[in-house]
Amino acid sequence: MNIPVVVIIATSKRRTRLLLERALPSVFRQQAVNPECIYIVDDNNCEREYEAIARGAEKVREVYFEEMFPQGIPDDWFRVRVIRNHRTQGHSGSGAWNTGAEAAFRAHTGSSAKYLGILDDDDEWYPITPGGLLSADPPREKAACGCLDPPFTGKRLNKA
Repeated sequence: MNIPVVVIIATSKRRTRLLLERALPSVFRQQAVNPECIYIVDDNNCEREYEAIARGAEKVREVYFEEMFPQGIPDDWFRVRVIRNHRTQGHSGSGAWNTGAEAAFRAHTGSSAKYLGILDDDDEWYPITPGGLLSADPPREKAACGCLDPPFTGKRLNKA
């Protein structure tokens, strides 16, 4: 089953390394989902950081999928768009989440994507996170996840 989803990754100030080494690769590892688009919402007020995110995200995508697509990655395969947060900035992820949700709604109205996944730049998904939640029987309309203590000791930090 390939469940179409739109993913939003909210970035915080000066955490590009975490985004590129942790959050984005965890989205690329997903099974049973096919992200129509991954929106990385930049919450920095720095052109250099924005450009580093855009270049880095494309490089991570190329490296991650080069074996799977030796002739070149299809444009619609785990497509990444970097956008700027135009809502509340720097205080929490909510402004970035809302900016990403608005962009996704505008761009994907009428598409087959029925789900929106939100991930912070310092978090990661297990390979079956969205697919496992969304392919449940009976199907779920909403799902939330708890957090585990790194390095995945299994100690629960919060309840969903």
